[in-house]
Amino acid sequence: ADRHQTDFPGCGLVPSAETMVLEARSYWVLRSWTWPFAFIALVLTGLILGSKELGLWGVALIASQATLGVIWFFGPKVGLPLDLSLLGWAYFLSAVVFVGALSLCVVC
Repeated sequence: ADRHQTDFPGCGLVPSAETMVLEARSYWVLRSWTWPFAFIALVLTGLILGSKELGLWGVALIASQATLGVIWFFGPKVGLPLDLSLLGWAYFLSAVVFVGALSLCVVC
């Protein structure tokens, strides 16, 4: 991006490296915070599928994906900006809902 700006000053097609880092930082931080939840979800998924409770796992998966979809598609309608930060929050909260739902399935 920096070479492009020196070769073609004033061209707004490619943002500067600083702009790209600022826009993507919150996304990558939130995606990194989903990793512990993903590992916990693998353990809980193995436990639930090993006990042949496919319906409970399916409900947890649907709740997780519904959370992601609602945040991404309806977030801008309530005033949230449609950017990488919102996508990061959607993935993070989806992972939290999935682990929460799987935990409830194991406990109940």
